[in-house]
Amino acid sequence: MYNFRGIRKFSQKVIKYIDKGGILMSELAGKVGRLIEFVTLLDGKYAIYSRQDIMDRLGISESSFYRYRTVLEEAGVIIDCIEGCYKIRGDCRVEIKDLSIPEALALIVGSNALLNDGDITYFKQMKLATAKIKKELSEDLIELATKLEERVNIDLKLLVKNNVEVINTIDQAIREEVNLWIKYYTYTRDEISERVLSPYVIDCRNGFLYLIAYCHWRDEVKVFRIDRIKEIEVTEDEFKYPDDFSLKDYLGDAWGVERRKETLEVKVKFKEKLARWIKGNKYHPSQEVEELPDGSLLVTVETCSKNEIKKWILGFGKYAEVLAPESLKEEIIAEIEEMRRFYL
Repeated sequence: MYNFRGIRKFSQKVIKYIDKGGILMSELAGKVGRLIEFVTLLDGKYAIYSRQDIMDRLGISESSFYRYRTVLEEAGVIIDCIEGCYKIRGDCRVEIKDLSIPEALALIVGSNALLNDGDITYFKQMKLATAKIKKELSEDLIELATKLEERVNIDLKLLVKNNVEVINTIDQAIREEVNLWIKYYTYTRDEISERVLSPYVIDCRNGFLYLIAYCHWRDEVKVFRIDRIKEIEVTEDEFKYPDDFSLKDYLGDAWGVERRKETLEVKVKFKEKLARWIKGNKYHPSQEVEELPDGSLLVTVETCSKNEIKKWILGFGKYAEVLAPESLKEEIIAEIEEMRRFYL
């Protein structure tokens, strides 16, 4: 049986993969997804699968097979080869006792988001894992977890809506590292175009799911809103996920997903009525707040997402006043004047 330090080391390796590609739905990150499937095939009582079987099932090369094996064994997960077939050594099991009560409760409650929709990737694995955790808890803790689940209801159907098939197709392409062909609707041009993409990351921003991918048509990494993908197919063309890609670096100081070359220092004054509420929220990594003598609040951020932050400010109506930059202030004045005409 390997100790918790080994589990933690393994988790850190997985997290490094996730950090390079984003934090939403980490199972969808190609290398992580394959690693999970690799462990699933080897985690049984008997050695069933040969190296070739595993390579065929996961669609990986021989070098990838040995790389995944090395990652696991460095974390203390020993893999035995018995008559040409592979399995995780019998004493390499994660004991539930290594999981603290808060961690167990967090996993159970957090998984509720996935368990609302059986069509979502890894639904079965998550449901089985949650059942195993619950089995080891006392009746009192199970009752507590149940109460918490009832109070934390995050239905992913609100996000995926009618896009489950599209999301699962993207998931497949990410895991297999193959290109996608799509028909995509571009809102600003009101047109549909065909694209070939190398999918990197699925991410959630401002209530929408986005695909961050290398666009072969534009010859650069672009952001695509998933609900605007009208048609999608997996191709046979392979690509290699760039080890140096970081979603955090790619988005930089964006408010959401809008990326522009110019970074603006935006200063917004919120009236006293909203000051306490605004102060208690973190809207952007660069956010700085200053309480003013009259009870109002000055919020300063640096962002390249001019349109996105403009929509955010307008959402506060008369309680938010743009102090800088002047260009943003003028755009909001023009927007208000346009709105005013509707009511004249």
